[in-house]
Parts: sequence; C-alpha cells; structure tokens
Amino acid sequence: EGQTVTVSNLPTAKPSGDNFVRGIRLYRSVTSAGASEYFLLKTLWFPTATTKVKRASNVVTVTLAEPHNFIVGDKFKLSGTITDSGSMNGTFTVASVVDKYSFTYSDSGSDVSEVADANGTLFHDVSEDGVTPIYWGDSNNFNFTDSFNVRSLSVILPSEDYDVPPASMKGITQAHNNIFVGFFENQVCFSFPNKPHAWPEKFRITLDSKIVAIAAISGYILVLTDSYPYQISGNDPATMVAARIDTLYPCLSKRSVVNMGYGVVWASHGGLASYSAGGGIQLVSEFIHDWDTWNESLSPASIVGHYYNGKYFGSHSTASFIFERDEKVGGIFVQINYTFTAACNDYLTGNTYYIGDNLGNLYEWDNPTQPQASLEWKSKTIVLPDYMNLGAARVIADYDVSAEESANITNYNLTIPAYNNAVWAKSIQLGCINGPTDYTDTGNPINNVGTLNAFALNGDGQTRFQKAGSAQYAVTFKLFADKTLLFQGAVSSDAIFRLPTGYRSDTFEVSVSGSARVRAVHIGETPYGLRAS
Repeated sequence: EGQTVTVSNLPTAKPSGDNFVRGIRLYRSVTSAGASEYFLLKTLWFPTATTKVKRASNVVTVTLAEPHNFIVGDKFKLSGTITDSGSMNGTFTVASVVDKYSFTYSDSGSDVSEVADANGTLFHDVSEDGVTPIYWGDSNNFNFTDSFNVRSLSVILPSEDYDVPPASMKGITQAHNNIFVGFFENQVCFSFPNKPHAWPEKFRITLDSKIVAIAAISGYILVLTDSYPYQISGNDPATMVAARIDTLYPCLSKRSVVNMGYGVVWASHGGLASYSAGGGIQLVSEFIHDWDTWNESLSPASIVGHYYNGKYFGSHSTASFIFERDEKVGGIFVQINYTFTAACNDYLTGNTYYIGDNLGNLYEWDNPTQPQASLEWKSKTIVLPDYMNLGAARVIADYDVSAEESANITNYNLTIPAYNNAVWAKSIQLGCINGPTDYTDTGNPINNVGTLNAFALNGDGQTRFQKAGSAQYAVTFKLFADKTLLFQGAVSSDAIFRLPTGYRSDTFEVSVSGSARVRAVHIGETPYGLRAS
C-alpha cells in the first residue's frame, strides 16, 4: 500500500482462433496477518470495433462488433468513425443500454439515419473512480498503472483454487447441486458447483480401496471400489464426508453400474447388488441365483448394464439377461441369446438401441413390428402332495402373425437385391474363400466380418438373405416327470391336447419354446378338468 506499480506488456487483443475472450482481469495480491488474497483491480476490455451508428434528437446509438459490457454511467472514448465527418467521436458517458451490443449517449448534432461504420474503435475507462478517465489501449497505451487504494478493493479472485482435473481422472458424473464428480486410483474429485472446469485439489477425498465406478442417487454419491462401497454425503464440495458401507460387495464391472431408481445396481460376486440411501445394500438377485450359480452361469466381470423399461438389461461375454425386481416372487430373470457392447435410450420415443457387434452397427431393441425372436421358458420344479398322471395340457399364446409383421418381412425382402448389388459394386472380392474384404462407402470405412479359410455354407459373408415368412407361430411344449423328459410336441393353437398315460409322479416341470408370445400354460389330469378350471 502506498506504492505505484505499472504493469506493462499486457495482451492487446484476444487470442487467435475461436474463443470468447474479450479482455483481461487484473488482480493485486493483498497480504494480511491471517491470509493472502487476490483482489480485483479492474477488468481491461480490449478496444472494440464499431459496426453501425445513428443519431436522432441529439442521441447517438452505437452498435459494436463485440459485447460492450457497459452499465449506465460508464465512461468511454470513441474514435475513428467517419459518419457525419467524424462528429460522433470523443469522450462520453453511457446514457442507456439497448442490448449487449448497442448503447446510447448524448451528443449534439444533426440527425443521421443508421449507417454501417466499421472504422470506429471504442476504448473503456479503467480509472479507479472515473473522475479522471484512463482509456485503456488509447494511442496504443496498453500499460496499466496500479495506484488504487486498497480500501476500495472488495472483489476477491474466485478462481485461485480452480485447479485443472487430473489427466487420469475418469468416471465423470453429475451429482446434486450441479456438482461434478470424478475419480482416479483411490481419489474422489469434486468440481465447484456450476463450474465443471474447476476441480480444487483441496476437495479431494482419499479412500482405502481402488475406485471402480461412481454413481449419484437421491442427493448422495455412491463410490464403488474393488472391495467395500462408500457413501459420500454433503451439499457442498468443501463439506463432503465419506462413510464406508460395511458389506463386502465389490464392483466387478464399471459398465454394469445402472441407476434403477430404486437403487444403484452393479455386478458383484454373489449377484446383482443394489444400494439406496433409504433401503441400504442388498443382493436383489438373491432369489434367482445364489453365489455359486451366479458365477457358473455368467461372467460378472464382463457385464454391461442398461436401464430398459424399469428393468435391468445386462449383457455378458456369451449372452444377456433382463432382470425385473418383483418383491412378491423375488424377481424375474430372463436369459436372452443376444449380446451388446453398448446401449442407449431415446428419451423422445422411448425406444432402446444397442450395438450388437464389434463393427458399431446400431440396432433397435424390442421393435414390435419386427419378427419375434425365439424364447425358451422352463417352470420351477412343481411338487404335488399326491402321485398322479397329468394327462392334458393347453398353451395359450398369440399364434397368428400380424399383418404388419408380415408386411415388414415382405418389404425387407424387397430391399435385398438393391443392397446386394451395392455390395457387389463396391467390394473387390466377393465370396472369397478367405472371407469378405473391407471397402469404403462415400468416405466411410465398411468393415465386413470374415474368417481365415472359412465360408458360410450355401451363402457368403457380404450379402443379405431373405427372411422366411409364415402365417402362424408354433410353440414346442415339453413335460418333465421326475426330472426326465416325458413328452415333447408342437402346439399351434389354444386347443387342449393330451399327454401320455401309464405313469404316476408327484414331481413335474414344464417348458415352452418358440417365437409366439405365450400367455399361459395349463396342465391337468384330464381334458375335462382343464375345461372345468
């Protein structure tokens, strides 16, 4: 304090390239017994070019090429305009703000209609109090003299702690209060609220385990590690607190983590684990799989999870599954013979899309107008109190193929010749013994699937083939007694059909497979018994 310092070699124009920089803010460090802070001296706006001017009733309206950043009462200098022989040049005070590019000031003179004038330059006042204006950049004077009274400084530099995020940070998630969260190794990082570019080191939280994934739910942040999960709570990054959840459910796949609404779900050793602030932690798949069958039936570390119509849609290394939480029956688990590497929802249409191969091809899931995929369902083991002969059954299903589905198959088949001709025209090799070749379509690389010394029997790897159409679906029905297949047959209507006779058992299982939508399966001792029920 009491010293005068001149700062020179300041930038005179914004950096090259596309950016929004229009000036610089100059700060002074002020040290006290308790701390040291940077206080704002002045914002030095770069000189700005004019684009249009006009004068009416001794009021001049100026439009600039860049936002002026003025408020009423600000002082400025205008020079270089050529309209009305340069009579609008001089030093003035802002009278009103029209918009962020235009403002007015008082100046006596003849009326001038709005006219283009890109010759003028506007200079902002950077003096301490405005009594003796200093126009920064005027006459190429881009030096700044700091003689300000420290008692007039009140704005502290907010970005002193705006550290850049670590280069290895990943898993960026938006949490409550517009706070962004990320992690690296065992460190949780937080941004300032509403400032995703600012990640202060002082906000970081260190955990005991390596972090796999993070998720935000109901005002909390769930941190999943290779051992115990953690819950982080707090409304400000400066006051965040981490608490370990003392249940050993490590996250085996970061891509398995899905916020299902009722909780965050992820793949762990014993099944699908779930956590919510109100419900705690649990294995939501515990009534479907125990620890042994879960790891035998799939590879948890390869699971990619997705939210689909309130259900958990998971794909793993060999197949996929849909899990629906149902507290009455313990959950519904459906295995699917499709896999995907990524999926997304269209929030406008409600459709789900997935990538089902390594080539990045996009598919729509569960399109009701397309041919239905095949299903296979098997009941649980049914144990009856008495031995009996189940002699009749009925499968209620949607056997008829809709007209819309038949039309879609026909339309698809009609496009095949044009598609195949396009492939033949672009591909150098067609149906070669070593597999199809890749080619380029309007600058985009097309990668074909081919294997060395392999060839599709009665086909090739580059062309499409017709889809078979049918007026009706068929369902295969199986009956098991004492864990042994007793009957298998094709069913094409809702009519009752007979089952074998000459046996008695108290342990049964039934299964159905096919492409029809199965509504119900009825079994009984006699056809009359089924009709009576």
